Amino acid sequence: MQNIKNSLFLSCLKATGFIEKKQAIGLTFKEELQLKIHLSMCKVCSSYEHQSRAIEDGIVKNYKKKNKLENDENLDQFEKEIIEKIKNL
Repeated sequence: MQNIKNSLFLSCLKATGFIEKKQAIGLTFKEELQLKIHLSMCKVCSSYEHQSRAIEDGIVKNYKKKNKLENDENLDQFEKEIIEKIKNL
């Protein structure tokens, strides 16, 4: 029973890491399930997820506006560069 509990329930630190990973490169099915369970019980992490999404949306909108992108190719490259930087942390 303890193994099941440990495999399903995340700490807030792990949950916030999954929130960032979800936005950057996506989660596995197990990670997604663990995150959903955690977020259903933790208002603080739910708030963090909402704020993180708002920041991500703001960065993308600002980047598009600043660089006047005609298509999403430059945005895709920008996202890839950010993902690589996150992976190298």
